[in-house]
Amino acid sequence: MIEIPLDRESSQALYRQIASHLSRMITHGAFPGGHRLPGARSLARFLGVSRVTVEQAYALLESEGMLRIEGRSGAFVIPLSGACASREEFLPHVDMASGLPSPSLIPGGQIGKLSRDLFAASGEDVLLGSPLVGDTGLRHALVRHAAARGIPARWEDVVVVSGAQEGLYLAVATLAAQGVRKIWVERFTYPRIFGLARSLGIGVGLLPMEERFLGEALTRVRQGEVLYLIPSFQNPTGRTLSLRLREQVLAAAVERRFWIIEDDAYGELRYGETSVPALKAMAEGERILYLGSFSQLLFPGLRLGYVLVPREILASFCAAKEQISGATSSLVQHLVRGFIEEGHLEESLSAARTLMAQRMRHLAEELRRMLPEWHFEQPMGGIYLWLHTPGTTGSKLAAAARRKGVLVASGGVFTFPEDDAVEALRLSVSCEGPKGIREAVEILAAIRRLGA
Repeated sequence: MIEIPLDRESSQALYRQIASHLSRMITHGAFPGGHRLPGARSLARFLGVSRVTVEQAYALLESEGMLRIEGRSGAFVIPLSGACASREEFLPHVDMASGLPSPSLIPGGQIGKLSRDLFAASGEDVLLGSPLVGDTGLRHALVRHAAARGIPARWEDVVVVSGAQEGLYLAVATLAAQGVRKIWVERFTYPRIFGLARSLGIGVGLLPMEERFLGEALTRVRQGEVLYLIPSFQNPTGRTLSLRLREQVLAAAVERRFWIIEDDAYGELRYGETSVPALKAMAEGERILYLGSFSQLLFPGLRLGYVLVPREILASFCAAKEQISGATSSLVQHLVRGFIEEGHLEESLSAARTLMAQRMRHLAEELRRMLPEWHFEQPMGGIYLWLHTPGTTGSKLAAAARRKGVLVASGGVFTFPEDDAVEALRLSVSCEGPKGIREAVEILAAIRRLGA
C-alpha cells in the first residue's frame, strides 16, 4: 500500500489529492516505468475512501499520460520518456539478452531449509563477521569443488569474494598495484572489463577471436602485462578455446612472464561431448588468477564467488580486498558452504546442464529452420550463442526486437569502443524455455523479412 496524505477539510477533491501525490511519486522516479499500482479496491480501503475516488484518480493520471490501465490487470506507470509511446513497448518481454536464470533453476527450497537449519544450530553466530579471505570451512569446500574441474588448488590460495564481478575487479586492481599497465582481451568479450581497466588507469589491447590468428597474436602480450580470457563457453560468443591453443597461451605466459586472468564463470556448464580442462588445471598455470562463481545461474542474489590467487601476489590481493570491499557476507558463506557439503551444488549444476543443453539445441533448431541465412557455431556449453547477421547490424535488430517485446543483445556492445556496425547478436538461453525461444526467433525472422 501507499501512504498518501489527505486533507479531508480541503476544498480540493480527494481524488485530485490522490492523483497529485501519485503524480509527484512518478515524476520523482519513486515509481519506475512498468510499476503496478495497488488495486483500486485495496488502496481505497487502506486510505479510507471510496473505490470510485481511487478509480477517478487513476483515470485522471491515465488521461495525463502517466498511467496505463489494463482492466483487471491493474494500473501501470508509463515511463516519463515514453508517455506517448505505442502500447507494444509495454508488452511483456521475452528475455534472450540477460544471463539471469529461470526461477525453476534457483534452489530456493534448499537455501530456505539451510537458512532455518543454520539459525537453529548456530543462532546469531552466522551473522558475525568472517575472516577477510573467507570462512575456512568454505575455502576447503571450494577446493574440493574445484577438483571437479581438475584444478590442483590449495585451500590457502582461495579468497572468497562477493561474486565474479568483485573477483575480476580485485584481480585487475591487484595487478595494477604490481605495475601492470595494459590488459589484453579478445575483440568480443565481457564488456565491463573495459570500464574497469579505464577506472584503474590500464590500457586495453584487442586480440582476434579466430584461433588461427589468436595464437600468433599472443606475441603482442609483453612481460608484466595481463591477458584476460573466458576460455570456456565464452561471453558473448559461446566459443571454447581448443586444448592446443590453451597450451600455446600457457607456454607464452611462461616464456614472456605475463599474467592471466581466467574467468571460468560458465566452465561447469559443459554439455558437449568433448572435455577441455580449465587453464588453471594445466601444467604451468602458476601465473593464473582463476575466477569461479555460482552466482550466474544458481543464486545471483547471493553474490558469491572465489578467486584462486598465486601465492606471490596473495598479500596484495587481500590488501586490495580489505581496502575496497572488506569481508564477504558471513551468512552467505555459511549458506553456500552447507549447499556444497550437502551435495546440492552438484545436483543443481547437473540440472542446469541438462536444461541449458535442451534449450540450446532448441534454439539452434529454430534458427536453422527460420533463419538459415544467418549462421552460428553451436556452443559446447554455457548459455550464450553468437548469431552472425550479415547485412543487418545487431544494434538495429536489437532495437526492432525490443519494440516487439523481445530482448536480445547487440554484438557491438561487447567490444571497445562500442561498435553499432557489428553484424551479430548475442542470444541467451538461461531465462527462456522453448516457447519463449520460438517466439523470439519468429520475431527475429519477421524483422529479417521486413528488412529492418
